[in-house]
Amino acid sequence: MPLDPGLKTATALWIAAARFADPDACDVEDDATFQAHEDVFAKLHAHAVSAKRTVKDNGDIAGRCKDALGDVVGIGFQHNSLQLLQRTLGGLAVSLVQGNGDGPACRNGVCSVACGSGVLEIAGLVEARIRETFSMGGAAFGDEPAIVYATTLTPLGQQFAPFKVTGSTDSNKVIRIVNLVLLEGQLSATDVVDLIYTLHHELICHAFQGYRSRRPTPNAPAQCHWSEGWMDTLAFDIAELWIDEGRSDWVPLKGERGKGQLRAFHEHRFGDQPFLLRSDRTRRRGAREAFRDLAAILAQTGMAASFEEADTLCRTFTWMVNTHPEAEWRRLKLLATRLQQNLLSKIRHEDAVAAAQACLSFLVDGDLAKLEKTLA
Repeated sequence: MPLDPGLKTATALWIAAARFADPDACDVEDDATFQAHEDVFAKLHAHAVSAKRTVKDNGDIAGRCKDALGDVVGIGFQHNSLQLLQRTLGGLAVSLVQGNGDGPACRNGVCSVACGSGVLEIAGLVEARIRETFSMGGAAFGDEPAIVYATTLTPLGQQFAPFKVTGSTDSNKVIRIVNLVLLEGQLSATDVVDLIYTLHHELICHAFQGYRSRRPTPNAPAQCHWSEGWMDTLAFDIAELWIDEGRSDWVPLKGERGKGQLRAFHEHRFGDQPFLLRSDRTRRRGAREAFRDLAAILAQTGMAASFEEADTLCRTFTWMVNTHPEAEWRRLKLLATRLQQNLLSKIRHEDAVAAAQACLSFLVDGDLAKLEKTLA
């Protein structure tokens, strides 16, 4: 849903403040710096609330952005994050006019964004990194599948509390649509980290699912423990790497603080949720455990030369299955069940080893039907 000029400007200011000025994310331990972050954070929130009400068309944006910049310029300017904030605010007057929060964010494997609200920028950066990470044999897979984003702000966040961001993906079209929903209002550094996790989940688990068929694929429901258990574990691993390797101005919580927030979001997906039966939660957790056991078995049996290689093989196997031309959520859900039954076998260890060998064979021949038959 396109953002109107007022909401677009407010969103840009809320996100910029969360990235650079959240006092709870300040990594300098002195009162003056903390106070500077606190002052700037509050001022930008006030400007965002005002912009939502007063900015009626794109012609009003430049003036509002200049007012916001003028109100914070010089405050704590010696601190790096506030310097970056002021540069970002300086560019909003131009970049915000060019989009509305919807559309593609990545072209030719590179972030390519017209809208400056912030949501599409981080979407483009995450998508480009995922495409690079899973380019097989060093060969990029271009712009397939085509992915567009839709940004919505809502005043009602009960459906995704205690967080302020959620997402969904429509893969039942040739062009995949990733819908991002944010709670309207002030955002924090933790909310930006949650947005980064949400993007990794929607892209890795859903938007790329079955894309090599070059056809629309049915949308996987919450009850699919392949998509929401096995695949979400991969999404978490790749999102966690973002804290160490992502573009620094989009890592508002560094080190263990950022990774801890990702873990909290990840664990919430495996906890009590009103729309999930207890059996669904159990299957999600089992799929996650099986994912971890696959890597462990590969390393412990010598099928992989190291734990690092085992992790890489497990991730590559997972990506190849999920993007397979014949991948469809019902088939993948059954595959997840069979993987769990074999990999988590506590009585017949040879079944777990045989399942791991079957996964390695799939990496060579890409034969999904053969993998299913071996695991049955």
